[in-house]
Amino acid sequence: MDLISFYVKEVGQRLPATSREDIEKEIRTLIEDTLEDESGAQGRPVDQAMIVDVLKRLGSPQKMAARYLPERYLIGPRLFPQYVTVLKIVLAIVSVLAVTGFAVTAGLSSTAGISFAEMLGKVIGGLMQAVFQAAAIVTLVFAVLEYFQPDLKLSEENWNPLDMKPQPEEERVSLVGGMLAVIFTIIAAIVFNFYPEWIGVSNFVNGQWLHTPVLSETFFRYLPFINILWAAEIVKEIVVMARGRWTNPIRWADVFINLFTAVLAAIMLTGPSVVALDPAGLNRMGWGSLDAEAVNGLMTAAQMGARVTLGIIMGLSLMEMGKGLYRIITERRMLATA
Repeated sequence: MDLISFYVKEVGQRLPATSREDIEKEIRTLIEDTLEDESGAQGRPVDQAMIVDVLKRLGSPQKMAARYLPERYLIGPRLFPQYVTVLKIVLAIVSVLAVTGFAVTAGLSSTAGISFAEMLGKVIGGLMQAVFQAAAIVTLVFAVLEYFQPDLKLSEENWNPLDMKPQPEEERVSLVGGMLAVIFTIIAAIVFNFYPEWIGVSNFVNGQWLHTPVLSETFFRYLPFINILWAAEIVKEIVVMARGRWTNPIRWADVFINLFTAVLAAIMLTGPSVVALDPAGLNRMGWGSLDAEAVNGLMTAAQMGARVTLGIIMGLSLMEMGKGLYRIITERRMLATA
């Protein structure tokens, strides 16, 4: 791909999808017309040096894209379509989870007999709170991304068209996918840190939901390390989206995050169980008729399920780490031969 195509493509990546194609055609025409004028004025054919000179005068792709973008907002036009898409997805899922979670909480809090109106009020109040919290998190993450994205803030002094490098299409960043990863990581962190009692088993008994948590004390000893991983993952995703592409430093960070995840999963897998069923809780849920052997069977199944999950996480993390290392090596070879 020639320098002009590189340049036009780099500008297009920073433009709204709805107008990208038309603006790319306009920029390509502008460059070609400018080169034609320069060629006539200098009395020589277009060559690499002339193209570099023209592109330098036009400015970096960031600067060129800025000419076609409106004034900055809390969430600008470039991110707003993705913001709406992510907000709809997150609110739909959070609404379902909130209704279930707060219904369970209402069931747990019913002592001498709670009325239907009181329970409905708790569920609606909890739903509104969860929806507003989720919307605030989504808005905050997009606002931070809008503010810190470097597209309009890079220095023009040392920009050189020859520094542009080819990048495979599959390496382009999915903004919606990245934002969903950030949002749901934040939601997971909130649930496991502030509402861990939601993680458990439930049963509908005598007209009310009963619930018993399943996370053991051992799990909470690992929670600080899990929080570090979640924070690192959020930072990595925001940096990737802000830059609009993967870079070697980001990929190395991803490799170490996956390595840390695999090691932590292995430690949790080989250590004491992170889940535990409370016999008293099972009794409250109407399972008191189970004998000791049946209860032990349920506990063994729950612990086995947790260990299988940890094993899958460890395996996937090692796979992602291997893929990251392979891409680092492949990219170095590609750039060396470019």
